[in-house]
Amino acid sequence: MAPPAPAPSRVFAELDLAPSPVPEGRVGTPVLPGREVHVSGSAELSARPDRARVSMRLGSRKEAAAEARSSVSRRLQYIAHSARLRGVPEENMTVTEDFSRVENTYQMEAEVCIIFSDFGKMQNVCNLLTEKLGTSVTISPPHFYHTPEAIDTLRLLPMCLSNDFQCKSQKETSPVCSVMTQRWAKKRPKPEENYNFIH
Repeated sequence: MAPPAPAPSRVFAELDLAPSPVPEGRVGTPVLPGREVHVSGSAELSARPDRARVSMRLGSRKEAAAEARSSVSRRLQYIAHSARLRGVPEENMTVTEDFSRVENTYQMEAEVCIIFSDFGKMQNVCNLLTEKLGTSVTISPPHFYHTPEAIDTLRLLPMCLSNDFQCKSQKETSPVCSVMTQRWAKKRPKPEENYNFIH
């Protein structure tokens, strides 16, 4: 995940030309006050999700319990086989089954949750299952999210941008300081940055 380009810096220069009064009892030229260049900047970062979770529901109701189980089991095997052929590891698939009796029939329901890291493969798997299984399977829209590792990486980027901004601001304000007959002053304590993370 490559960091985006730093946001353009904004330079504000203020020059107070009003001289400070000479202390009482002293003779001399009025003293010009200190001059400062204030630099501020802002940046926004965003990252695309690196995972997607898709849920698939299927079921069967039969008079015989074995038939209800068998109907769902065959489709579960086909779903798992199709996902494995497209590189989805076994640990990224979770199957939940529910077997119950409804009036004089047996009902078997199952839900398959598959986590994808490759969104192209996700689309291929979903299209294939829709084509082959039709209405016998209900595929939910994918839920996209960030893994903790991706969020940790994103948290580090503002620090890198902050360092880049300090170097850039010093370079950009040097000509301004020259015009104001000032040189880049000694470094002052850097104020604490404020980072807001929105999920």
